[in-house]
Amino acid sequence: MHPITDTELKTISDWQNARASQFLLDDSQRNVDIVIPICRSKGGINPRSLDEAVQISLRSLSYMPGHEPAIIKQELAQKAKDAADKVQADRDKIELEKKRKRDAEVLAGRTPHGKIKTEFDRLEANKAVDTQTVPLTGVNHPKFIQQNLEAKAQFEDLVSRGPITYRNNREDRAKTEERRAELQAIRIVAAQKDKNGLPVLIYSKMVEKAQQVVARFEQEDSRREM
Repeated sequence: MHPITDTELKTISDWQNARASQFLLDDSQRNVDIVIPICRSKGGINPRSLDEAVQISLRSLSYMPGHEPAIIKQELAQKAKDAADKVQADRDKIELEKKRKRDAEVLAGRTPHGKIKTEFDRLEANKAVDTQTVPLTGVNHPKFIQQNLEAKAQFEDLVSRGPITYRNNREDRAKTEERRAELQAIRIVAAQKDKNGLPVLIYSKMVEKAQQVVARFEQEDSRREM
């Protein structure tokens, strides 16, 4: 490649300054090796040939950080978003698998620390987990999954707000936690398992039962206030 003359250097410098608001190439030899031959193939180094050279090799050039052309910035931002989305999706998948495992252990009468070792423990576990099954088909159907998610949110809201208990206009925290534990122990499972072979909680039924329990709480409080 022929050496760049002083005149050509000035042309490049003036062009670079004129394009600074749009993009700014770094001083790498790679850029020189790409841009200059293209310019010379188009008749010489001038603003027009420099623009054309950049347009032709836009994604092969190196830019000063933060001074990339708008389209390159958009592509970089999209790549960063895609990477972040993938990381989040991987985290969500891991958390979902952990939750499924925990739910399966509870429904199977197990604790996170291992199998229940005595018959007494097994009976106590059955009190905490309602083993009633609900004959149901299509637990893997998208419509059921969506409805079950909505019911789950309703159930969790009942568990959060339903057991709050007041005594003399102050929250009775001990009673609140006792009642919340009773609601959290509600478990109703479907006869059919999901596509991964795991038990499926029927949240709509759990909501119905939780509403009955909350109504009992309210009746107990009303009688106490009389």
